[in-house]
Amino acid sequence: MNKKILLILLLLVSLTTQVAFANSAEPPGLIIYCYGGPLDLQIYYVTDDSEVELYKQGEVGEVLFKLYLSDIPGEGVDNKAKFHIVSSKGDYYLDIDDMEDEYYNLYRLSFNKRTLSKGANTFRAVLLVGIRITMTIIIEGTIYFLFGYRKKATWKAFLIINLITQGALNIWFGLQSVYMGGLLFVLILAEIIILIVEAIYMLKHVVEMNEGCMILTVIVANMTSFYLGFKLIPLLPI
Repeated sequence: MNKKILLILLLLVSLTTQVAFANSAEPPGLIIYCYGGPLDLQIYYVTDDSEVELYKQGEVGEVLFKLYLSDIPGEGVDNKAKFHIVSSKGDYYLDIDDMEDEYYNLYRLSFNKRTLSKGANTFRAVLLVGIRITMTIIIEGTIYFLFGYRKKATWKAFLIINLITQGALNIWFGLQSVYMGGLLFVLILAEIIILIVEAIYMLKHVVEMNEGCMILTVIVANMTSFYLGFKLIPLLPI
């Protein structure tokens, strides 16, 4: 009975999170990131009669430029677009013609080569997955430690199941347009499935605490990492 009650509570919390996402701010229609560009670099979206400045956001190791559909009323971002790249080291125009989604079109700018390329490079994607998994393990591991888990067998089981579940989740997460509403709902469902899988696995392989404490630990650890993840990940590169 305790298991059913805890899982119902988790579902209610997750549904509340879904409502919060549904009322979240508008996602960007396009994101351009740049490594090693000039400090005064700015990018403008060129319309028929004006230029719209992209929002500049300094990130860890890179700079992001974001364009929102609400900034260009009546036009929207077409699959073809022109951008004005401006800095004290020169300015030039670049065109792209392969945008496919309404939101989260990701491009990388090479300022010196004067190119805009779609998507992120492989090394960058792998690095970010590694960072996200490491963050999750640190956050959830802290919760396990605070709940009093010390035995080697417990930590071995913890690492195995988290590397499997969080690895799969983050690889999938990196392949999706994460700002799209439908995918957010799927992500929350995936977190619920992961919690259930982790609870079953830990109950089977860990005997350090009683079942009630184990289930509570898994729930608190996953909910904490889920919440903090959405607070911390935006501070990292996309």
